[in-house]
Amino acid sequence: MKIRIFCVYIALSLSCVLLAQVNTENLRKYNADRGFHHTVGFSLGLQEGNSESLSMKSNYRLDWLTTAYYSFFAANYERAESRGKLYSHKGFMHLRVTRNLSDYVIAEGFTQKEFNAFIDLKDRQLIGSGLRYEIMRTDSGRKSPVLVWAVGAGLMWEREMYEHNEPTVRKLRSTNYLSIRWNPDDRLAFVATTYYQADTRAFSDYRLLHNTSMTIALWKKLSFVTAFNARYDHRPAPGIRTYDVELSNGVNIVF
Repeated sequence: MKIRIFCVYIALSLSCVLLAQVNTENLRKYNADRGFHHTVGFSLGLQEGNSESLSMKSNYRLDWLTTAYYSFFAANYERAESRGKLYSHKGFMHLRVTRNLSDYVIAEGFTQKEFNAFIDLKDRQLIGSGLRYEIMRTDSGRKSPVLVWAVGAGLMWEREMYEHNEPTVRKLRSTNYLSIRWNPDDRLAFVATTYYQADTRAFSDYRLLHNTSMTIALWKKLSFVTAFNARYDHRPAPGIRTYDVELSNGVNIVF
């Protein structure tokens, strides 16, 4: 008899593909009050019968908003196995601090640490900074603007260590993005972001990252999120495909 049990599905946010840099547009808050905000999530999936698998995801996020600064820390851990074999094991921590230089220009500094056994990534560390410019911003009298078009540019130092005795890779990359955010009302938000990250010494070594997401507020502290993520690495590690795609769903719980 075929039995399928899905025990719990409560997630902090989208289960993102762990890219060279977290897509911070999905993490950026426009409608939160000043002070500290926490988001915690956990999900557990169990399947038995013709196929057997067990998956677990845990998430935590801290936002700190002041008049001039906006900072957040995000952490994610995921582990999944099927018939005793591990097929997903990854995690990351990301810290970002931003400061408003004017109504349309924002300075950003960030650091990140991550691993992803699926692509043989043993450890990635990066630190960087840049500027964000809002090309267009349409306000509506609500906390969240109706429409925001923004571009960002910066530099990040990156160190990568791979499995199977691959040499440690150290690079200075440019990090550039175009983002569009649309909030037609307080319950609905669309975000689309595309990153271009290139080695400053060899621009043929680049990554393209894209994310499109939709968030629907169900209650004041609970919202449903669905997203599409794509990643293309022109020069991946040996034995790793040049691309990854993922479609994911989850819920946000904020307190």
